[in-house]
Amino acid sequence: MEVKIDGKTFYRYIMPAIESNMYILIEGEGALIVDPNINQEALALLQRRGVHKVIVLLTHEHFDHISGVNWLRTLFETHVICSALCAELLGDSSRNMAKFWEAMIMDKSDEAKREGEKIKDVEYTCRADRIYEDEMLLDWHGHALNMRQAPGHSKGGSLIWLDKKILFSGDNLVNGTGVICRLPGGNKREYAAQTRPVLESLSDEIYILPGHGAPGQLGDMRQYLNLFGKGR
Repeated sequence: MEVKIDGKTFYRYIMPAIESNMYILIEGEGALIVDPNINQEALALLQRRGVHKVIVLLTHEHFDHISGVNWLRTLFETHVICSALCAELLGDSSRNMAKFWEAMIMDKSDEAKREGEKIKDVEYTCRADRIYEDEMLLDWHGHALNMRQAPGHSKGGSLIWLDKKILFSGDNLVNGTGVICRLPGGNKREYAAQTRPVLESLSDEIYILPGHGAPGQLGDMRQYLNLFGKGR
Protein backbone atom coordinates (compact mmCIF):
# COMPACT_ATOMS: atom_id res chain seq x y z
CA MET A 1 0.00 0.00 0.00
CA GLU A 2 1.12 3.54 -0.66
CA VAL A 3 1.87 6.14 2.01
CA LYS A 4 2.26 9.70 0.70
CA ILE A 5 4.24 12.06 2.93
CA ASP A 6 5.67 15.48 2.06
CA GLY A 7 5.46 14.83 -1.68
CA LYS A 8 7.14 11.42 -1.42
CA THR A 9 5.52 8.02 -1.98
CA PHE A 10 6.49 5.20 0.36
CA TYR A 11 5.39 1.65 -0.35
CA ARG A 12 4.49 -0.44 2.69
CA TYR A 13 4.51 -4.25 2.62
CA ILE A 14 3.42 -6.29 5.64
CA MET A 15 5.12 -9.56 6.58
CA PRO A 16 2.67 -12.45 7.05
CA ALA A 17 2.04 -13.93 10.50
CA ILE A 18 3.72 -11.22 12.57
CA GLU A 19 2.69 -8.13 10.57
CA SER A 20 5.97 -6.24 10.56
CA ASN A 21 6.40 -3.44 8.04
CA MET A 22 8.81 -3.12 5.13
CA TYR A 23 9.05 0.34 3.57
CA ILE A 24 10.34 1.21 0.10
CA LEU A 25 11.19 4.63 -1.36
CA ILE A 26 12.29 4.75 -5.00
CA GLU A 27 14.46 7.42 -6.62
CA GLY A 28 15.52 6.79 -10.22
CA GLU A 29 17.24 3.39 -10.44
CA GLY A 30 17.76 3.23 -6.69
CA ALA A 31 15.55 2.09 -3.84
CA LEU A 32 15.77 2.69 -0.12
CA ILE A 33 14.32 -0.29 1.75
CA VAL A 34 13.81 -0.33 5.51
CA ASP A 35 13.41 -3.72 7.26
CA PRO A 36 12.96 -5.99 4.23
CA ASN A 37 10.81 -9.08 4.06
CA ILE A 38 10.25 -11.38 1.07
CA ASN A 39 7.36 -10.02 -0.96
CA GLN A 40 6.60 -10.71 -4.61
CA GLU A 41 4.49 -7.57 -5.02
CA ALA A 42 7.45 -5.51 -3.83
CA LEU A 43 9.70 -7.31 -6.30
CA ALA A 44 7.30 -6.57 -9.14
CA LEU A 45 7.30 -2.89 -8.16
CA LEU A 46 11.10 -2.69 -8.08
CA GLN A 47 11.44 -4.42 -11.43
CA ARG A 48 8.70 -2.34 -13.03
CA ARG A 49 10.42 0.86 -11.88
CA GLY A 50 13.80 -0.29 -13.22
CA VAL A 51 15.56 -0.43 -9.86
CA HIS A 52 19.11 -1.81 -9.93
CA LYS A 53 20.65 -0.59 -6.67
CA VAL A 54 19.15 -1.10 -3.23
CA ILE A 55 20.17 0.47 0.06
CA VAL A 56 18.81 -1.47 3.03
CA LEU A 57 18.51 0.17 6.44
CA LEU A 58 17.77 -2.04 9.45
CA THR A 59 15.98 -0.70 12.50
CA HIS A 60 17.08 -3.76 14.49
CA GLU A 61 18.21 -7.36 14.24
CA HIS A 62 15.03 -9.41 14.73
CA PHE A 63 14.11 -11.96 12.05
CA ASP A 64 10.86 -10.29 11.04
CA HIS A 65 12.80 -7.12 10.17
CA ILE A 66 15.73 -8.74 8.33
CA SER A 67 14.24 -11.79 6.62
CA GLY A 68 14.40 -10.28 3.14
CA VAL A 69 18.06 -9.24 3.16
CA ASN A 70 19.51 -12.37 1.54
CA TRP A 71 16.62 -12.51 -0.94
CA LEU A 72 17.34 -8.96 -2.10
CA ARG A 73 21.04 -9.77 -2.51
CA THR A 74 20.14 -12.43 -5.11
CA LEU A 75 18.18 -9.89 -7.15
CA PHE A 76 19.85 -6.48 -6.87
CA GLU A 77 23.08 -4.75 -6.04
CA THR A 78 22.36 -4.48 -2.33
CA HIS A 79 24.13 -2.53 0.42
CA VAL A 80 23.01 -3.11 4.03
CA ILE A 81 23.54 -0.50 6.76
CA CYS A 82 22.87 -0.87 10.48
CA SER A 83 24.36 -0.21 13.89
CA ALA A 84 27.46 -2.11 14.95
CA LEU A 85 25.50 -3.90 17.66
CA CYS A 86 22.85 -4.94 15.16
CA ALA A 87 25.50 -6.23 12.74
CA GLU A 88 27.05 -8.32 15.49
CA LEU A 89 23.74 -10.12 16.06
CA LEU A 90 22.69 -10.66 12.44
CA GLY A 91 25.03 -13.63 12.11
CA ASP A 92 23.54 -15.66 14.97
CA SER A 93 20.10 -17.22 14.44
CA SER A 94 19.54 -17.44 18.19
CA ARG A 95 20.28 -13.78 18.79
CA ASN A 96 18.41 -12.52 15.72
CA MET A 97 15.38 -14.56 16.90
CA ALA A 98 15.07 -16.70 13.74
CA LYS A 99 15.54 -19.83 15.84
CA PHE A 100 12.61 -18.77 18.02
CA TRP A 101 10.22 -17.87 15.20
CA GLU A 102 7.54 -20.28 16.40
CA ALA A 103 7.61 -18.70 19.86
CA MET A 104 7.29 -15.24 18.30
CA ILE A 105 4.03 -16.19 16.58
CA MET A 106 2.64 -18.56 19.20
CA ASP A 107 -0.14 -16.15 20.22
CA LYS A 108 -1.26 -15.54 16.64
CA SER A 109 -4.31 -17.05 14.93
CA ASP A 110 -4.17 -20.52 13.39
CA GLU A 111 -4.22 -18.94 9.94
CA ALA A 112 -1.29 -16.69 10.84
CA LYS A 113 0.63 -19.67 12.19
CA ARG A 114 0.13 -21.51 8.91
CA GLU A 115 1.47 -18.49 7.02
CA GLY A 116 4.35 -18.31 9.47
CA GLU A 117 5.34 -21.89 8.75
CA LYS A 118 5.87 -20.98 5.10
CA ILE A 119 8.49 -18.35 5.92
CA LYS A 120 10.18 -20.04 8.90
CA ASP A 121 13.97 -20.34 8.62
CA VAL A 122 15.40 -21.23 12.02
CA GLU A 123 18.99 -21.05 10.73
CA TYR A 124 18.62 -17.66 9.06
CA THR A 125 21.54 -15.24 9.25
CA CYS A 126 22.65 -12.29 7.15
CA ARG A 127 25.34 -9.62 7.19
CA ALA A 128 25.79 -5.88 7.02
CA ASP A 129 28.02 -4.00 4.55
CA ARG A 130 28.40 -0.81 6.56
CA ILE A 131 28.03 -0.21 10.26
CA TYR A 132 28.07 2.78 12.55
CA GLU A 133 28.67 3.54 16.21
CA ASP A 134 26.27 5.86 18.02
CA GLU A 135 25.12 7.92 15.02
CA MET A 136 25.59 8.22 11.27
CA LEU A 137 24.62 10.83 8.67
CA LEU A 138 24.45 10.10 4.96
CA ASP A 139 22.98 11.46 1.76
CA TRP A 140 20.87 9.28 -0.51
CA HIS A 141 19.63 10.82 -3.77
CA GLY A 142 19.48 14.22 -2.11
CA HIS A 143 17.69 12.95 0.99
CA ALA A 144 19.30 13.43 4.39
CA LEU A 145 19.38 10.23 6.44
CA ASN A 146 20.25 10.16 10.11
CA MET A 147 20.65 6.83 11.92
CA ARG A 148 21.00 6.81 15.69
CA GLN A 149 21.43 3.90 18.09
CA ALA A 150 18.29 3.31 20.13
CA PRO A 151 18.37 0.35 22.54
CA GLY A 152 15.35 -0.88 24.43
CA HIS A 153 13.27 -3.21 22.34
CA SER A 154 16.50 -4.85 21.21
CA LYS A 155 20.22 -4.47 21.73
CA GLY A 156 20.93 -3.32 18.17
CA GLY A 157 18.02 -0.94 17.66
CA SER A 158 18.14 2.28 15.66
CA LEU A 159 15.95 5.28 14.99
CA ILE A 160 16.20 6.45 11.37
CA TRP A 161 15.22 9.96 10.23
CA LEU A 162 14.61 10.97 6.62
CA ASP A 163 14.88 14.68 5.84
CA LYS A 164 14.19 15.45 9.52
CA LYS A 165 10.45 15.04 8.87
CA ILE A 166 9.96 11.28 8.77
CA LEU A 167 11.07 8.70 11.33
CA PHE A 168 11.40 4.96 10.90
CA SER A 169 10.94 3.93 14.51
CA GLY A 170 11.26 0.17 14.23
CA ASP A 171 9.86 -1.55 17.32
CA ASN A 172 10.89 1.23 19.69
CA LEU A 173 7.53 2.78 18.78
CA VAL A 174 4.74 0.77 17.19
CA ASN A 175 1.19 1.82 16.50
CA GLY A 176 -1.34 0.08 18.69
CA THR A 177 0.59 -1.17 21.70
CA GLY A 178 3.35 -0.21 24.10
CA VAL A 179 7.00 -1.05 23.52
CA ILE A 180 8.05 -4.61 24.27
CA CYS A 181 11.36 -4.81 26.12
CA ARG A 182 11.14 -8.34 27.50
CA LEU A 183 12.59 -10.21 24.50
CA PRO A 184 16.24 -11.34 24.59
CA GLY A 185 18.42 -8.26 24.14
CA GLY A 186 15.66 -5.93 25.28
CA ASN A 187 16.24 -3.64 28.22
CA LYS A 188 13.52 -1.47 29.72
CA ARG A 189 16.02 0.69 31.62
CA GLU A 190 17.96 1.49 28.45
CA TYR A 191 14.71 2.27 26.65
CA ALA A 192 13.57 4.58 29.43
CA ALA A 193 16.95 6.29 29.75
CA GLN A 194 18.11 6.55 26.12
CA THR A 195 15.38 5.97 23.55
CA ARG A 196 12.10 7.14 25.01
CA PRO A 197 13.45 10.66 25.84
CA VAL A 198 14.48 11.10 22.19
CA LEU A 199 11.03 10.14 20.97
CA GLU A 200 9.31 12.29 23.57
CA SER A 201 11.35 15.32 22.49
CA LEU A 202 10.10 15.20 18.90
CA SER A 203 7.34 17.34 17.44
CA ASP A 204 3.83 15.94 17.24
CA GLU A 205 3.96 16.65 13.49
CA ILE A 206 6.84 14.31 12.68
CA TYR A 207 5.57 11.40 10.61
CA ILE A 208 6.23 7.94 12.03
CA LEU A 209 6.71 4.85 9.89
CA PRO A 210 6.61 2.21 12.66
CA GLY A 211 7.86 -1.36 12.72
CA HIS A 212 4.31 -2.61 13.20
CA GLY A 213 0.94 -0.94 12.71
CA ALA A 214 -0.21 1.89 10.52
CA PRO A 215 1.96 4.97 9.86
CA GLY A 216 0.87 8.31 11.29
CA GLN A 217 1.98 11.43 13.12
CA LEU A 218 3.71 11.16 16.45
CA GLY A 219 0.96 13.15 18.15
CA ASP A 220 -1.41 10.26 17.49
CA MET A 221 1.04 7.67 18.82
CA ARG A 222 2.42 9.24 21.99
CA GLN A 223 0.11 7.06 24.05
CA TYR A 224 2.22 4.06 22.96
CA LEU A 225 5.49 5.45 24.34
CA ASN A 226 5.24 3.15 27.30
CA LEU A 227 6.35 -0.36 28.15
CA PHE A 228 4.07 -3.22 27.14
CA GLY A 229 2.45 -4.85 30.12
CA LYS A 230 3.40 -1.95 32.42
CA GLY A 231 7.12 -2.61 32.33
CA ARG A 232 7.32 -6.38 32.33
